[in-house]
Amino acid sequence: MRYQLPIISGLILIIASTALVHAQSLEETVRSVARSFGEAITRGDSVAALALLHPEVLIFEEGRAETKEQYSRAHIRADIAFASAVRMETLRDTVIVHGDLAVYARDYRARGRHRDREVDFTATEMMVLVRMPDGWRILHIRWP
Repeated sequence: MRYQLPIISGLILIIASTALVHAQSLEETVRSVARSFGEAITRGDSVAALALLHPEVLIFEEGRAETKEQYSRAHIRADIAFASAVRMETLRDTVIVHGDLAVYARDYRARGRHRDREVDFTATEMMVLVRMPDGWRILHIRWP
């Protein structure tokens, strides 16, 4: 009887630790997908960037919404040109996972020169990701 309490306490700690590691692992997986999208844009790899988008993604930027098809036809080229000219520094990012949905939010600073103009601003991007059978995909992006 006197050994039951330490054994039960030990099992509770193991279960709690496992749950924490699992949650951190999910957050890191989501963070990796979101960062991979940005890295693909920066290196000019539109195929890799588009592969991370859910087929029904909605992208909100500058007061308009675009589908994946609309984004892939023109806007992605402008994002690639901007990202190749401007350095984006992550100031902080956050991931919240709830079941098969996740939110990724990132505060960043953009600095550089694009279209003969100096660029220096801070902003926040937000993504909603959904877990699919083949991994996490970006379902929504909100840029300034």
